[in-house]
Amino acid sequence: SPYFATSHIRCHIDSLKVRITEAKHQHLLNMATTLFGGVIRKRTERAVEEKLAEIMERVAVVMNRVADEARSTAGGLKEQAKDK
Repeated sequence: SPYFATSHIRCHIDSLKVRITEAKHQHLLNMATTLFGGVIRKRTERAVEEKLAEIMERVAVVMNRVADEARSTAGGLKEQAKDK
């Protein structure tokens, strides 16, 4: 059974400043980022959550493998100590 697991990941971005450089229609893009800033922020939050979940899953696999190896090594050491 797993020793390490991620139960919940939540990302909250308080504010997000979007700046677009070298655009032909800077005023339209500024207006669009103002109108859609909330959507951009929410999608960024979800993307961060998904990436963190992916990374933490890999970390949990490694940590569980290490814990299993430590447990089996400790069990073997106990048996060796008993035999002496």
